[in-house]
Amino acid sequence: MVTMAATVDVSDSLDEARTRLIKTARALNGAWAASLCSMLGLVVASLALLLVAVTVRPVYVVIWSVLLAAAGYNATRFWPRRTPRSGRYLSKAERAALRGVLDPDGRMAWPDVVRLVPRPELELGEGELVLGMPLLACLDAHELRELLTVAAVQASVEDEREVRWALRVAHGDVGRQLVGRRPRLSWATLRITETLRSRAAALEADLGNWAGACERAAVAALRSSSRSGAAAQEARDQVADAWQLLQQEWLAPAFARGRREVAPFTGLRRFVEGADAAGWLGSPRPGGPTCDVLADLVARHEDTVARDLGPRHARLQAITWEEYPVEVELPRWRALVTEVLDAARRTTGDPAVTLDTVLVLLESGRSHELAEATAVERGLTPAHTTAYVEWHENFTSRLLTAAVAVAAVDSLHFKPEWSWPEGTRLVAEDGWELPLESVVAEVLGLVREGAGPAKAYGELREALVRLDIDVHEPLWLDHDLVERPERPIGSFAARQGLAPRMAIVTDRSLHVFQDTQGARLNRILGPVTQRDASFELRKRMLKVWQGDTGDQVLTVAAEDVRRARIGPATGGLWWRLTLSCADGTVVLRGRGDGLEEEAEVREWLGDRVERPWLAAAPAVRSVRNIVGLVGVTLGTLALLWGVLLTALSPSGMPDPLPAVLAIGGFVALLLAVLPDAVVDLVQRLRRARVSSVA
Repeated sequence: MVTMAATVDVSDSLDEARTRLIKTARALNGAWAASLCSMLGLVVASLALLLVAVTVRPVYVVIWSVLLAAAGYNATRFWPRRTPRSGRYLSKAERAALRGVLDPDGRMAWPDVVRLVPRPELELGEGELVLGMPLLACLDAHELRELLTVAAVQASVEDEREVRWALRVAHGDVGRQLVGRRPRLSWATLRITETLRSRAAALEADLGNWAGACERAAVAALRSSSRSGAAAQEARDQVADAWQLLQQEWLAPAFARGRREVAPFTGLRRFVEGADAAGWLGSPRPGGPTCDVLADLVARHEDTVARDLGPRHARLQAITWEEYPVEVELPRWRALVTEVLDAARRTTGDPAVTLDTVLVLLESGRSHELAEATAVERGLTPAHTTAYVEWHENFTSRLLTAAVAVAAVDSLHFKPEWSWPEGTRLVAEDGWELPLESVVAEVLGLVREGAGPAKAYGELREALVRLDIDVHEPLWLDHDLVERPERPIGSFAARQGLAPRMAIVTDRSLHVFQDTQGARLNRILGPVTQRDASFELRKRMLKVWQGDTGDQVLTVAAEDVRRARIGPATGGLWWRLTLSCADGTVVLRGRGDGLEEEAEVREWLGDRVERPWLAAAPAVRSVRNIVGLVGVTLGTLALLWGVLLTALSPSGMPDPLPAVLAIGGFVALLLAVLPDAVVDLVQRLRRARVSSVA
């Protein structure tokens, strides 16, 4: 897909950029063809061995058939696939209406797919138009038409067959893992695909150069018109900057508190309009989409596209922008003041929770100490350079703003309201607005100018008294708004791979620790040693509350789990827990039927847990376990005897016996896993049916 890049090599002309792009595309296609041919060579070699086995030694047919199937499946990794992409696809009627606005004269080949995404981008390529909702909500039809014209010129390079196929290879996940849940590529795959990855990166860089050259050419061609050719690009950059600010300042804090705005893109348009009216923008804006078709698309698909802003977006509580001050901003202020006073109380022992207490702490020069304490609680260390420095630099102003705002609201003389583009503001009953940012800036300015903290904060106290805000009045600090400690649910011993683990389940997370007292590998099938579960739970939870991660292997938060599955393994002697997360899959195994572990995991994750066989009747589960155990035992023994008899070839042995044993063992293993395969297929079909309906 061709992206409109903003930073490019300005020395590239259109012809130079196009020539370089085609050359890089051919190099990528050649590297892909070499990798695919090497994998197909393994398939041909396996097929030749199978044919030799059929004619010379039939007992090896099963072995070489399995090898041929594995080699064929391995070759499919190197064929580019079209991965599903997030976003909202427009219907045929909506595409036609959008084309009537953006391309009324039909000058360009309109794609069959139009996808709306929650990012400020407009891309045309690989047979689809990707249109960002921030741009659709804020730009007018003329600006979108100019951007689409540039994108069409950029996409014209896909008329070259080499470039079109190279784009598919670069975005086709070539060399992907055989097992989809593995988070990283293996060493062998990395070595094989090293050239592919380097040339795919070079293709992306040349695509950026080509996109920039097209953009400069389009701007130069439009300079003769009454409207500046760079106006659309400037408007796009303004919207992108505004969207980044909106996400950082308002959307991200709302997500952290379990809230989501029902109209984030409409809010972005109102923010841009408010910033334009306040004179914050360098060039005036036309005021958002003036076309009914564009406004209708925004209103119809805004909520659906907004759900792609985060993995937990659908589970968050919906609020409007007018509810934002009460639902998000004011609780954030209270939580920060509470956190700072709690940190100070550990050393001073002062139980007072007033605005004067906060001012005394700042006057005494303890802001750096408190910033460090609160940074540690947020997981910020000097290793997080940017976030750590930003937290320390803005801590005093952030704390002073929060403390004064909470005191003003608790005085009942001010109430929080929402306005564009400032955001949350404190308004009195007569409509007068408390200039909170100006007050804080003036106080800190006096401190920096050398007036001294005593004088600066003394003037602040006098100003607050004139506003009927009592600095000695206890603040209403709801400790429920501060993050509570995790509540333990239970614990169980398990294995991750071959390593023993101790898992602690809380109401928010799964903590996996190293288990130094776990059974050794030579006793893995022996009886489970009874241990004091309550003692283990108390000991591990104490480490969780203290933040001691010395022997903690990993932590899985409930909101990060996309799908959970727990049930007995084949044979019923072991249970298996699989947690599919955004950054990989966690697999734990343990002895027993898994019923107790399943109850703890269900209390943690709720109905998201799939329970194959655990929800079945005990008689059905017993039959399945017996079939699996007998099939695995007999199948393994039959295969081993088949290989052993083939190698030894004792005299008097019937010639077909090794082949019969090998085939019989293979069939027994298939029967052992058949019930699980059927249940898994049924669940996959059910999930596919539910997702298609949704």
